Amino acid sequence: MTKILLALLTLALLTGAASAQSRTQNEVIGTCGGILHLDKSGLWVGDSKAEIAEDLPCFITLSEGKRVLSVCAIGRWCEVAGVIDGNCEPSKCEISKVTSVSRKIKR
Repeated sequence: MTKILLALLTLALLTGAASAQSRTQNEVIGTCGGILHLDKSGLWVGDSKAEIAEDLPCFITLSEGKRVLSVCAIGRWCEVAGVIDGNCEPSKCEISKVTSVSRKIKR
């Protein structure tokens, strides 16, 4: 009986780990920094007229907006780290699952 329960538990853990890996295969932890903006397109950091890819806008998901706004102010420098889709097009990247927010320039 104990061996069966142990086998089922192991199978459940392995199945869960495999599905989590496939879900996050294209996701990477990234950082976006720049002036924090709020407009009709949403909450974002960066420069819409940037010529360097790392300065292009990164949009912040609505669910993470409150966390970012608790640290940073609109119109001021903000650096946000979190999960970014590794396949996003420049100027269309979105940060979800924010891991850190800072008002200090780190790069």
